Amino acid sequence: DVPIHALRELERVDALVQAAAVQAEGRRRAGEAEARRKMEEARVALGKDAFEQARQLAREAGLALQEAGVGEQAEAEVHALIDEISEREAEKVEALIAQQKGEKRAQEEQAARRRAEEQA
Repeated sequence: DVPIHALRELERVDALVQAAAVQAEGRRRAGEAEARRKMEEARVALGKDAFEQARQLAREAGLALQEAGVGEQAEAEVHALIDEISEREAEKVEALIAQQKGEKRAQEEQAARRRAEEQA
């Protein structure tokens, strides 16, 4: 026979363990939701070519996932997003360089035409 006070103590401990599990699951879900929100904000910023803001939001999403204890899959998504941000930024820089080269070439051609007209 188990004393009644021991059974009550077991019930109390069981209730505490269950409450802690519910709290942990709530924190995990909240952290995951926060990370998803940050990732969506990062994608919006990326669409506006706000690369540094997008990168910061992606980092914040990663931190939220770490704090929530969410698995490697979600963290891999954050890293993929950061890689996408870097790629898009590099493409934008390359396009700007090409544009500047084109503008310089057009200016040089215009100057050459002017010189030719002046000499004619």
